[in-house]
Amino acid sequence: MGSNLVRFFLSRSYAVCVVSRKCNNLADVMDSIEFIEHSTPGYTQLADQIRAFNPTVVIHCAWDGGSAYNDVNSTKQFHNIAYGLELLTCIGKAAFIGVGSFSEYGVMTVPMSERALDAPITSYGQSKSCFKSISKMICNQKGVRWTWVRPCLIYGPNDVPTRLFPSTIRKLVAGENVVLDSCRDVVDYLHVDDFCTGMNTLLESSVSGVVNI
Repeated sequence: MGSNLVRFFLSRSYAVCVVSRKCNNLADVMDSIEFIEHSTPGYTQLADQIRAFNPTVVIHCAWDGGSAYNDVNSTKQFHNIAYGLELLTCIGKAAFIGVGSFSEYGVMTVPMSERALDAPITSYGQSKSCFKSISKMICNQKGVRWTWVRPCLIYGPNDVPTRLFPSTIRKLVAGENVVLDSCRDVVDYLHVDDFCTGMNTLLESSVSGVVNI
């Protein structure tokens, strides 16, 4: 999501600063962005650089352990809450858009709306849900706009290799078995270009709160 968002916003003349551990997917646009290398967990050590950029909007996509299915119940999921809190202290009065997950809903047997209650069944979903509540409280205290975006399952260019579409394609091509879960969830799939369009629509509107895309 991150690298595609960067290209999308650059195409619309936004000034973009990227905070990331690596820039492999951004080699073609490095001259057009400001890049802050995120070499160690947390954001406190990057506070001065982030404040110097003076962002008006911060989109928080980073989530350690969010890309591999075998990490969904790892305790490291909860470390992300502390990391996110550090980021919130670095961004001043910038509007905050957190990227959540439909995992916050738990088992999805019917289409979910923003009004549905969280009922996570994994550490990943629970940690996302917890940070959602905490970030909302902090943004309310600071008097800044808070939006929590839950994207449907994203696919498209530069996808993480362990996610559903690229991993399934890779296994089928290699003649390997594709292991499924209980197949109880009802989900939709969203191309990353449509996700980027939705995020841009949010930026250009006054919408706040929880938004499913």
